[in-house]
Amino acid sequence: MSAAAGERDWVAWAGWAGVLGALAWIAGDVLVVGQVAARAQFPLLFQHYATQIDAEMAERLVGVPRWRLLAGALLPVFALPLYLAGNWHLWRGLRPAGRRWALPAAVLLLLGYAWSPLAHAAFYFVGAVYQTLLLTDAAAHPPLLALAGQFRQALLIVYVPSVACTALGLLAFALAVASGRSAYPRWFALSGNPVVLGLLVIGGPQLLQGPVADALSGAGFNTLQLLLYLQSVYLLRRR
Repeated sequence: MSAAAGERDWVAWAGWAGVLGALAWIAGDVLVVGQVAARAQFPLLFQHYATQIDAEMAERLVGVPRWRLLAGALLPVFALPLYLAGNWHLWRGLRPAGRRWALPAAVLLLLGYAWSPLAHAAFYFVGAVYQTLLLTDAAAHPPLLALAGQFRQALLIVYVPSVACTALGLLAFALAVASGRSAYPRWFALSGNPVVLGLLVIGGPQLLQGPVADALSGAGFNTLQLLLYLQSVYLLRRR
């Protein structure tokens, strides 16, 4: 086997690692925030303490079994190396375009991936506190509400820049492909565009109803990346 063929194999395997990473993160999203509780079943949270909680976050966390909450929080953390390998795969696809085009996308995606595990795992702590509050006496509620608020704040401090960097990285990726200088065909800038894929993964679940829609709506961002990696593996393998 030639050196060039061996290198193509490594690039392909790294792309499949990105696919597996996306699947693991989708599974984590579904386990943690893939169901929506009926607010009427938890009047203490959604009526009595409605102004002291993040209701949208709570409705996705309060009804999740604790084992599922923990598994969903930890699975993506251990799967992060797969996403990092996938990032290298995308970099190799962009590298022919030169550093001016390839580097911004690779660096932004790397930052988004590097910061995301803490943000994802922090959902466990917010959910665990909300669930514990339902089992304790009223005297313990104020400190528990305060603790949940602190965990939520810590989550958002990391979550917002992580999502922003990943979104900007995906946009920079599409722009680099659109330059026509990368290893990808120029049309991939459209089918791999985060706006187009975002409309698909967000709009698709809205056409469905019930548990499937709830599960998919909580995993939209990583579903987007799954579609990107699948296309990238196919396109680079054909070269």
